[in-house]
Amino acid sequence: MTDEQLLLLLEHRMAEKRLSLQGAGRERVVEELGWYQRAELLLDRHMNQLAAQAYGGRHPKHWLWKQHKQFILDRVRPGERVLDVGCGASAYLLWMAEMGCRVTAIDNRREVLALARSIMSHPNLKFEERDATAQPPDEPFDVVICSHVIEHIDEPVPLLAALRKWAPRLMVAVPPSDNRWQKVMFRDLGMRWKDDEDHRREYTPGMLTEQIVAAGWKVTEMHAGVDIKAVAVDPGWKPDAASFIAPGATHEANLALQRERSVAKKNYDSMVRSGYLANRLGAALRQQGIQGAKVLCIGARNRCELDCLEGAGVAEAVGIDLHSTDPRIRVMDMHRLEFADASFDGVFSSHSLEHAMDPAQVAGEMQRVTKPGGLLMVEVPTGYTPTGVDLWDFRTVENVCALFGRCECLWSETGAQLDAAHQRVIRLLLRVKG
Repeated sequence: MTDEQLLLLLEHRMAEKRLSLQGAGRERVVEELGWYQRAELLLDRHMNQLAAQAYGGRHPKHWLWKQHKQFILDRVRPGERVLDVGCGASAYLLWMAEMGCRVTAIDNRREVLALARSIMSHPNLKFEERDATAQPPDEPFDVVICSHVIEHIDEPVPLLAALRKWAPRLMVAVPPSDNRWQKVMFRDLGMRWKDDEDHRREYTPGMLTEQIVAAGWKVTEMHAGVDIKAVAVDPGWKPDAASFIAPGATHEANLALQRERSVAKKNYDSMVRSGYLANRLGAALRQQGIQGAKVLCIGARNRCELDCLEGAGVAEAVGIDLHSTDPRIRVMDMHRLEFADASFDGVFSSHSLEHAMDPAQVAGEMQRVTKPGGLLMVEVPTGYTPTGVDLWDFRTVENVCALFGRCECLWSETGAQLDAAHQRVIRLLLRVKG
């Protein structure tokens, strides 16, 4: 029998089954759904084996579907020590290593580790055969990841609690109990319903939160979708700003790199996010009784931020950058502002401070050139993957405020970047003390 004949036979047989079930009671229909489940399981196993074979042992779920692991990739940073528990052979281990993370991947299944080693290798990636519940690692880590692990074990809380000794940050991914209508129906009918026969349980956000909290962690993020993902921290952990610039880099080399990036983005339209900040700054200057304000714009790049400031009522907007595309922009290093003390009523800095080799020096310069009582408007990204150009993730409002010792914070917020909703930012309005 050919494959085509087999398909036609199956189609004919299923049509006969549906016809014979017309008017049948619920119990008989449920019995037929059980047959469907068994057939679906056989087909899924067949497809999974062929899919992995087609890609040389690399299952496309783990190697082509990068978006499935983007949540994790967005929350680790170059240079961080990452421990992945129950690692399997997923490509995100390699992707993290390629980003500059130092990845230790552990599993207690020798055959899985053999497969993983055969399909990926990187100087920043090492595999260890280890039982996470009985054999703690030999070194501390910055973050520990449990991606689709705890649904396979009887008692997840003791494992999650043990991980607190290994790293101050935790990321967990688990399968949802309701991500497909078929699962909801099968569960309602009392049938096998989980994605995997080995799953002890599948989750709701509330259930996952309860287990993580019971293990002593503080949940900071919870997202439900294709799977349920959580981020948690040790309650005693205090995040600090950290530089991710490569060891040995010089100020001159960084300036060249920043200039190249700024020129490449010289036509970038930042009117949405710039307009929001400029309007807030303009209103705050008026509330402070500052009329005819002169404002310095750090890292202006092009006319967008300057136009927004003038549109918000600023009398004179002066920009600086490492190159100039507008007569109002002076070529200057933000670490060494070529202005006299107290030259401006305000300073506007949107997505510039994270590019500084020395953010504290830049913050000092911003305060120096601002008049007593003047205002600083600052926005920086957070929770992203720093690169050779984006050098700093300040992580908290407090860490940014700490750079501005001569200022008081009048307003702050953390939320989505207005022209890139996937990116989180910190925004602050500061006043220079008299």
